[in-house]
Amino acid sequence: IYIYIENTFSNDIFLVKLTFIIYIYHIGQKSIRPYWRNYFDNTDALVYVIDSSDRARMEEAGLELTKLLEEDKMQQVPLLVFANKQDLLNAMPADELIGALQLNNIKDREMQVTACSAKNDEGLQPGMEWLVATMNNAQGGGK
Repeated sequence: IYIYIENTFSNDIFLVKLTFIIYIYHIGQKSIRPYWRNYFDNTDALVYVIDSSDRARMEEAGLELTKLLEEDKMQQVPLLVFANKQDLLNAMPADELIGALQLNNIKDREMQVTACSAKNDEGLQPGMEWLVATMNNAQGGGK
């Protein structure tokens, strides 16, 4: 994956090539949730994508996220939450989603909530740029 980054301070523009493994879990697959922990070794970050238009499942999504964050191997792992489907009229805004998922209670890790629409390719770039910068800082590569 390549991420376009523009440094507004020096007007430099560059591409960053990222090499990583992504495991994708669908919250609807309740039967396989207990097996998720088999993939937590060496996790560098958690990207949690929320269907912000599905208000009926917001509580369930929040509970599953809490369980993930409580796992020993997920301690202090940076968290990026994408509030997806912002292109829909009934989508919960990102600030409302923070309250609904009780994300303001998270104090043990770096966290970012980014409104996005994967369909319209909006908001994805800023979220991933935050994640790259956060991971770079955690590895001592930041300024």
